[in-house]
Amino acid sequence: MNCFLSRPKYRDSSQSKTDYEKMMHTYFNDNIKNKTCTFKGKPVRLVYSNENNDKCYNKFAYGGERYHSKKNDKPLYPDMRRLERFDWIFEILENIETCCKNCSSLSITKDRSHKNRTIINCIYNKYRILLVLVERETEYLIITAFLVR
Repeated sequence: MNCFLSRPKYRDSSQSKTDYEKMMHTYFNDNIKNKTCTFKGKPVRLVYSNENNDKCYNKFAYGGERYHSKKNDKPLYPDMRRLERFDWIFEILENIETCCKNCSSLSITKDRSHKNRTIINCIYNKYRILLVLVERETEYLIITAFLVR
C-alpha cells in the first residue's frame, strides 16, 4: 500500500527563510489551525486553535520553548521540518483507520504516565512522526506533533 502523506512543502531555493516562514504562517492560519477531524468518535482539533493570537502557530512551528535557543524569551527559529509537514498532522488522523489495517508502520498507544494521552507513532520513509492527543470529555486536543530524527 502506498502511503497517503503528501509531499512536504519545501522552501523554494529563491525564498529566504523569513519569507518562507511568513508564507507557512499564513498557510497554517488559513488551512491547518481551524481544521478538525474525528478520532474514536470524537472531534479533534489543535490545542490553542480557539485563540486569536499566534500561540497555536508557535506551538506547532517552534515546539516547546525548552528545546530551542532563545533570545528575549522567544525561540530564534522555527523548526523547518515542522513547517514543511503541517499537512501531515491531519492526514495521519484522517486516514488512521485505513492505515491501522494496512500498515505496520503506524501504532497507537496510551501514554503510561498520562492516562488521558494517546500517542500516535507513524514511520514514513526516513521520518518518524509523533502526534500526542489529550482526551477531553467531548473532544481530543492535539498537544504536539513533531518529527523524531
